[in-house]
Amino acid sequence: MPTQEELTRIIVQGDYGQLDRTAQSLGNALNQVAKSQIRKIFGEVRRLEAEWEAAQSARQARPLPRLFMLKPRLAYQQQREKKLKPLVEVVHNMVDLVVQPKDAKEQDRRFRHFVDFMEALTAYHYVHARR
Repeated sequence: MPTQEELTRIIVQGDYGQLDRTAQSLGNALNQVAKSQIRKIFGEVRRLEAEWEAAQSARQARPLPRLFMLKPRLAYQQQREKKLKPLVEVVHNMVDLVVQPKDAKEQDRRFRHFVDFMEALTAYHYVHARR
C-alpha cells in the first residue's frame, strides 16, 4: 500500500519514477482482481479525462463533481469485490490531492498525473493479473 508521501510525490510533485514504482507494486498487489474490473475503472477515468479536456477547451468549469463521484462508485465496487480495497484507498487519496488547490492550472496538472498513474496501473495489472 503506497504511503501518503508517495501519493503526494506522484500527484503534487509529478514524480514519474515514483508513479512507475507505485503503479507496478499496486498492479501486482491487485493480481487477484479480474482484468475487467480494472479496465472498467480505467474506462471511467478515460471518460472523465475527455470531459475534463472538453471543459478546459471550452473554458468551462472542470467536472469536479464527476471526479468526486469516483469515490462512491469505487466504494460500491469494493463491496462487490473486496480485493479492490487497496485501489479504492489510493484513488480516494489521489482525488483529494487533485482537487486540493484552488488554482485551475494546478488542478489540471495534478489531474494529468492521476490519469497517467491510472494508465500505468492498468498496464501493470494486466502484466501481473492471474485472471
